[in-house]
Amino acid sequence: MARRSVPLSAVGFLSLFNHECCTYYLKSRFPTGHPVDDGATVELDLLAGYAGAINDDITYDAILFYYQYPGDEVDQDFAELKLGLNYNGFRLGYEHAPDYINSGKAYQYLYLNYQTEIAESVGLELHVGSSFGEVFDDPTTLMLDKYRDYSVGVTKSFNGVDLKLAYVNTDISSTYAVDNGHMANQDAVVFSVSKSF
Repeated sequence: MARRSVPLSAVGFLSLFNHECCTYYLKSRFPTGHPVDDGATVELDLLAGYAGAINDDITYDAILFYYQYPGDEVDQDFAELKLGLNYNGFRLGYEHAPDYINSGKAYQYLYLNYQTEIAESVGLELHVGSSFGEVFDDPTTLMLDKYRDYSVGVTKSFNGVDLKLAYVNTDISSTYAVDNGHMANQDAVVFSVSKSF
């Protein structure tokens, strides 16, 4: 998804409300990285969600995000709804921001993920997604045209640490292609390390 900033680190707070049918949750997080030089140094994400199961095989979730950028020279706060349906390793997702970065235009994202274990503690992850919506009618709004993205990743977990190596690419036209740096959107190989607490 064409997010205007990529969190480099974050502190989060989460509250859960469990019922027999589903789970409600509230959360806030404070990413401290902001690669866009627009005066903002902090991104504040507020979110509320709902998750449940249709049966033993099919689960679903809905999350409402509100992104805030304190100190931004231009007001770009916006809300976004994310919906997901999960079945047997597949996830179908849809995201909709009716007023993306306070532009007055809608942004939408549709994607399909698949993940499976191919060996003990080794996983395979596949992804394809499509970004579209009114915000792309004028490509100069985001300096980006509507596009598709895809990735193939291999994961490995040990001692509570998760490693991932992924190949990521898009069909973004040469006009808006970025071949290197932290905002690269072409032919990238990404290695990540994460740990949950």
